[in-house]
Amino acid sequence: MGSIALYEQPGQEQPSVLGAAWEHKWLVAIIAAVFATAAIAFSVSRPATYDAVASVVFEDPTSNNVLGGGNTPSASRMVANEVEIFRSGAVAVRALEILGSRGISTVTLTDIRRGATFTSLINADVIAIQYSAEDPDTAEAVTDALIQAYQEIRGTQRDLEAERSLDRLDAAEALLLTDLSQVRNDLEEARSERALAARIDGVLDSLAELQAALSTTQSESTRAELLQRQGELQSQLQALRLASQVESERADIATLIRRENQILDRLADLDARRSAIEIEVGTRSSGLAFVS
Repeated sequence: MGSIALYEQPGQEQPSVLGAAWEHKWLVAIIAAVFATAAIAFSVSRPATYDAVASVVFEDPTSNNVLGGGNTPSASRMVANEVEIFRSGAVAVRALEILGSRGISTVTLTDIRRGATFTSLINADVIAIQYSAEDPDTAEAVTDALIQAYQEIRGTQRDLEAERSLDRLDAAEALLLTDLSQVRNDLEEARSERALAARIDGVLDSLAELQAALSTTQSESTRAELLQRQGELQSQLQALRLASQVESERADIATLIRRENQILDRLADLDARRSAIEIEVGTRSSGLAFVS
């Protein structure tokens, strides 16, 4: 028995996609129903999430900058730095401790790191803090804890910055006081040198008087006494001149006085900066102008 070859007859239409779907309509309906049911089940089983959002507005960074030595950061740079602090592990850990102290133990450190977002607004001193949780109370509590943790961590950092600034001022003051002591010693010696010059002038005057007396005295005994006195004065003059040569290498008194005044001015400036830092630390705010 020979095989029968099947050939497409010219003009015979092929079944369309819609036609094939209609032919298997019950199968299509069952598949669609299964997917719809799965989607509904997933939607129902997935827990609802709630977002808590808070915005913090920072004080003008140029309003008070006693610790920066005159290098005031721009507003955008300052806000970017604060965002990094918000995102730091130290803030997250402290926020978790705050939540624990409030009896909230269902939140983990991983939850905080994954659920919290911090964004800064362009050209504004504002940071938005958002936290997502399965209930609104937890979301709000975590957001509040993050802000409190930031304030505590930032306050600690500012205290450390103030302490380091005061340490630098103390070190600078110690060096200046050492210089001041040396300058004042040099001043005292320079004034002694001036007194030495006056003594030399006195000895020269005495020698001139002795020479005049020797030229007019005829008595041998008197001349012997005058010559003895002349030798003593010459020895004294030699010693004074030797001392004067040693002292002459020092700076003059006017230069030393200028140096002394410069050191005193710098010490006064350091004292003013120290007072400003201490006042700033004593009256420091949180750095936040507004929290909503």
